[in-house]
Amino acid sequence: MPLLDELERRDLAARRPIAGDRRARSLFLTPHGQDLLTRLEQRAAEHEAGVVARLGADGRAQLLGLLHRLTDPAFDPPRG
Repeated sequence: MPLLDELERRDLAARRPIAGDRRARSLFLTPHGQDLLTRLEQRAAEHEAGVVARLGADGRAQLLGLLHRLTDPAFDPPRG
C-alpha cells in the first residue's frame, strides 16, 4: 500500500471503487501518470536504439541471451 499511496500523492495514479464490490478498488493512471509513462517509454526506446546502434542486432541478441543466463535460475549449475 505505501507504493500506491506514493503514486497517488504524486498524482500518477488514482484508486477508484469497483461497482458491486465495496472492498475492491481499481487502479488507474491519471493524465499526469500517462504523460510520464509516455515519456519513459520514449526514453526506453531511445536507449534501446542506442544499444542496437553500438552492438548491432546480433550483438543485442547475444547480450540479452547472456543476461538471461545470469538471471534465470534454470541456468544455475548443479551444486556438488
